[in-house]
Amino acid sequence: MKRLVLIGIIVGLVLAGIVVAALLLSPSEVPPQQMNVTGTVTSIPTASHTPTPSPLPPSATATPSITATASPTATLAVRVAETHLVMPDVTLPATSTPLPDNLLILAEPLPPVEPLPNATFVPFPYTDFTGWAAFESDHPAMQYVAGEWIPIGSLQASQGQYHYTEDTDAAVRFSFSGEAVRVRYVGFTNGGVWNVVLDGMIVDTIDSYAPSGLFAGTQVYSVGAGEHILELQNTATTNPASSGHMIAFDAVQVYRPDALTLILPGGVLPSPTPSPTLIPARQIELVQAPPSPQPTATDIPIQVVRASLLIGYDENANGVMDVSEGVRGISVRLVEVGTNRVLAQGFTDERGFAELQASTNSPVLLVVPYFGESWAARSGGQQTFTLLLSPGNQPGLIP
Repeated sequence: MKRLVLIGIIVGLVLAGIVVAALLLSPSEVPPQQMNVTGTVTSIPTASHTPTPSPLPPSATATPSITATASPTATLAVRVAETHLVMPDVTLPATSTPLPDNLLILAEPLPPVEPLPNATFVPFPYTDFTGWAAFESDHPAMQYVAGEWIPIGSLQASQGQYHYTEDTDAAVRFSFSGEAVRVRYVGFTNGGVWNVVLDGMIVDTIDSYAPSGLFAGTQVYSVGAGEHILELQNTATTNPASSGHMIAFDAVQVYRPDALTLILPGGVLPSPTPSPTLIPARQIELVQAPPSPQPTATDIPIQVVRASLLIGYDENANGVMDVSEGVRGISVRLVEVGTNRVLAQGFTDERGFAELQASTNSPVLLVVPYFGESWAARSGGQQTFTLLLSPGNQPGLIP
């Protein structure tokens, strides 16, 4: 019985040793050189000796940890938000904006109030104007450079007449000195479209069509002090409601002109008075002479000048003015020779007749500015003159 118990103990010990050996030779204890790279375990040869039990427990297999990879810091490429801060009690100082060197600031002139002083009636030599002055369409400085321009009398015109044309290439030019300019024109049912040109540049386009006759003015064009050139150019453009291409020009109004010219008989501009040239004197000999008699001034008495005029178109070409051939609304003036002072002015009636009277002690001319005609008017009696115009197609008068 004791033998059986001993044999059992021995067998138990042997089995326990086999188990301990198996645990000590597990894959976690295999040397590194016996491990396959791919992770598969190679066969282990059987130990020829009996393994000694180890008191140390088997170590657990370490689980590899995941190492976080550092990523670059993210940056914003586009602004996605903007904040505005309102501070009511804070006022920023105003900063001045520099102006360009070539910028010219012009003072706005006062608008013209008619009737304006007429440059035609200013005594020569002229005096400077501080406001507006009107240059009529018959002023000698008006240059009708293209087209056929016809003078027409009208009581509503600034001085009783204006010039008009239907030619689409017509143009009138006026050189002046001043700070601003404005054009007075006529609107009518056959009014066309024309350009206002200042110093070579188109500054405005005027549509002169009107359902009925009227006298109007353009806007005021500020040009700055100095010499300028104004030109009115007709065009082939027209208002759809218009029946023609008429441009009817009444006057040019200039702000602060410093060169005014008078209308002389025959439409001739006054020539400047030559200044004397000093020449050194030689061999001066003083000779005593008797005293010169002093002239006695004799006053010329003031006399009355009466003159009448008939103006008509010889429509039947008979060389005689008939009753129905008179021209109404033509300006007629009595002008004092030497000073060009207007003594009397009137307009022809429906018969083409006008009668003027003035008192003066100077020579007097009867002048018709529209046609550039003048006659010497004597005192001491009634004088009658006749102006018979060649026959032609004459337009109807605009009211």
